[in-house]
Amino acid sequence: MMLLKEQGKLQEKGKMEDKIASFIKTFEFSIATTQQEKETLRRLRHQVFVEELDYQLSADTERKLEYDQFEDSSIHCFITHKRTGLIAGCMRLVTPMRIGEERPSLPLEGVCTPLFNHASYAPSRFQNAEICEVSRFAVPSTFRHKRRHDRVNGNGFDFQLEEKELFPMIMIGLFLTTFALVGLTERPHVFAMMQPNLPRALSFSGFHFTKITDTFEHFGTRGAFYINHERATHEFKKELTPLYVEIKRQLRNQLPAAKASERLEFQKELS
Repeated sequence: MMLLKEQGKLQEKGKMEDKIASFIKTFEFSIATTQQEKETLRRLRHQVFVEELDYQLSADTERKLEYDQFEDSSIHCFITHKRTGLIAGCMRLVTPMRIGEERPSLPLEGVCTPLFNHASYAPSRFQNAEICEVSRFAVPSTFRHKRRHDRVNGNGFDFQLEEKELFPMIMIGLFLTTFALVGLTERPHVFAMMQPNLPRALSFSGFHFTKITDTFEHFGTRGAFYINHERATHEFKKELTPLYVEIKRQLRNQLPAAKASERLEFQKELS
């Protein structure tokens, strides 16, 4: 019986390795460095958050771009489906930004500051140069649905069965992309405001967030969460390591251009 269990584990490990290899072959991982790329991501966010989910967010309704005041203190990353050139998802890493005379802060502090209930984990307890927030997780419907044929901007796309089987990995791929940026920018204390199902889903990959507020209503039921980058690198499933290493390799060469593009200050001057 034990032998059968070990054989089953090896088979599952082999399947995961094959799936990760296919994911790397099928998708590429990028940082938005041009104005055109950033507007493309804001257009995707408008499509998902404003048009589909009907969130009342700041937006350029004429150009269909969703944005907020933290755009210039963010690094925007995205995943592209190589064969079609379609963006399969985007997410951003936000660094503290000074608004008016207030100290530099993260977006979620404007909502969650009165709600923080954890003794150790709140952005104000850490140096500004050591914190960041991940947000604006968006995957277009083309890569959420299991239809074989889809249309984007009037163009028809046929996805192969092997490609569609990879679509559920886009979520963890996006998070690993942002997580790689956290490591590259050396900001170990990571915050996020999420619906409860997202940290629960990420926990299956070994990313265990600490909830630092009670749930509250803000464009649906949400909570604020914290995760430490260094600890998470030791806890996430080791089967994901090849994907994480490849994403980090692809992003490393792009990061200097992203820094210059966004005029971000990664030195520890805000601390």
